[in-house]
This record gives sequence, C-alpha cells and structure tokens, in this order.
Amino acid sequence: MKNSDKERVRVTLRQYEAFLKTVECAGVSAAAQALGVSQSALTQLLAGLERDCGFPLLVRNRGGVHLTPAGKALLPAVQQVCAADAHLRGRIQEVRERAGGTIRIATFKSVAVNWLPPMIKQFQVQHPEARFRLFDGAYAEVDAYVRSGTVDMGFISLPSELPGEIVPVCSDRLLAVLPAGHPLADRDAVPITAFGTEPVVSLVDSTNRDALRVLDAAHVHPDIRFQTADDYAMISMVESGLGICIAHELVLRSDHHNVVVRPLDPPAHRTIAMAIPPESEASRSCARSLPLCARGHRPTREEADHEPQRMEAVHSRDVPRRVRPAVAALSKPRGVSPPRQPKMVCADDGGAG
Repeated sequence: MKNSDKERVRVTLRQYEAFLKTVECAGVSAAAQALGVSQSALTQLLAGLERDCGFPLLVRNRGGVHLTPAGKALLPAVQQVCAADAHLRGRIQEVRERAGGTIRIATFKSVAVNWLPPMIKQFQVQHPEARFRLFDGAYAEVDAYVRSGTVDMGFISLPSELPGEIVPVCSDRLLAVLPAGHPLADRDAVPITAFGTEPVVSLVDSTNRDALRVLDAAHVHPDIRFQTADDYAMISMVESGLGICIAHELVLRSDHHNVVVRPLDPPAHRTIAMAIPPESEASRSCARSLPLCARGHRPTREEADHEPQRMEAVHSRDVPRRVRPAVAALSKPRGVSPPRQPKMVCADDGGAG
C-alpha cells in the first residue's frame, strides 16, 4: 500500500501517562520527578506522542506548560484511557483467581487477523493455561453464534438487535480504495457520490452491511460490477482496475495491494462492539472491562447508536494497542507463568469484515 492513511499511530500508555502528569504538574521537570524518570526521557515521551498525533499538544514557555486547543480536545479521552488502565489492573487480579477454561469467541475476519492474535499473546503472559476457540464468519454468522449461546462473546458491528449485553469497543473508519493512477487518487477525500458514477467492486450484500448503510444514507445507488464474499479478493479486483470499493480501515491494516486509500467525504465509520449472550454470566463481568480501554464508562445501546463522535475521541487506530491487556478480563483462568503460545482451534474459517 502506498498511502499515508495506512500508517498507524504507535501511541503507548506510557506516553499518555507522561502527558497527563505534565498537564497536572504544569511543568516537565515536576512531572518527570513525579513519574520517577529523567526530564530528557519525559521530553522524549511527549515528543513521540505529539509526533504520532501529528499536532502539538503542549506549549512550553517561562510560565510553564499549557495545553494547545488540540491538547484540550484530547485531554478527556486520555484521562479515560489512564483511568481504564488502573481499573483494568484491579480486574486482572480478580481474573487470576478464577478457574481456567476454554474461551469461545466469534469474530469477523478483520478482528481475527488484526486484533485477536496480539491480544491473545498478551493474555498468555498472565494466563498460560487458557485455551481459545475462534468461530470465524461474516456478520450474520457471528450473530447466529452469539444468539445461540455457542460462544461466550462475539465481535459485532452496530447497530445490533442481539439479546444480552452490547459493549461498544471502538470506531473503525470506512475508506475509499482506488486503483493506482485513478483520477480520484489526487483528491484528499473521495466523495461518496463517486460510487454512483464509477464502476464499483463490492462485497456480497450479507457482508456489506456497513458500506450499504453509508451509501443508502447518501441516496447513492452504486454501479456494482463485481461482487465477492472476501475483503481481500475485493481489494485485489480494485488493484486490477476493475473498479473502486469501500473497505474498513481494520481490513486495510494488513493489506499489501498496490492501491490508493482515501477518506470518504463525508466521513463514515462502523462501531465495533462485543456482544455477550444472556447465558454467559461467567464472561459478563470480565468482558465489561474491555470497552473501558476505549472509553471511560460503559455506554447504553442508545449512546452507541447516536454518539459515534464521542466514541471516536480515542482514535480507532490506537485502540488495538491499548486493548491488548484487556483481553485478560475476558475469561477466568488463574496463575502467572512465563508466556507460552496460545492453544487455539479455529472453526468455520471464512467470511468478510
């Protein structure tokens, strides 16, 4: 991929802590002392955070350190992340006391490929005896696994009418994917109306819920020339010049096709959430910890449907790195030993998203 939109922010929790402590102390020297690090180390953490964000967060002068407008905008979300981390550490201790067992997770492909492996690896550091069984599938298949109680939890895209608890995790952008050299590639963003005039490559309807929702909202009727059930097959068709498509940012993270990626105009996203079946009481209290890494509290279903910008206050590109330790709250194993490779059985491989 040749596009800067595919670069991912590598923000760490340590950088967030450095930012908050500097704001709290109104100075780098005092913040460094409070954190027990050198002033040079703290300065490097702050510089790395600002570099990854792409804009300054703090202004330093003789009067001390002050927030920029952008820093003020991000401060509440950063406070939520650090508070969630403190909460999570407490919950991890509770999880250690639970009996071991197999964790059954239903998920669509982009989460299975880009999120779960590092999350499970981190989980194994604390819980080496845990076993995992993944049920891969498209949206409808994941819904069926959750609805039937086959799994302990499932990753879904909102809105959802599934029974049980719905726990929003993060927002994932929908992006336009173009062949290299396409006339629209020179634009900063691709108007959604272009999908009514350009040849379009699409996922089949059962797996194309998010793109169809965005197109319907804009009253755009796409000129669909090719359909497939696989995200990467769709992008490969775009690479070959067969049309343009809409893809999820999480899917594009692990993609290496020679294509151009641009934001949509107006911007669009999907909200990824965890669904916990009513019968899954053993997983319920622990799984609630996961969204705390993306937000400071557990929102209602109505909040998830009507406040997408609030969920995006913590950028979706950052969420996977922060959420990895939270998977330790997804089950009930105990004990702390050196890490081992997770024992994983994949079921029903396939599906898009």
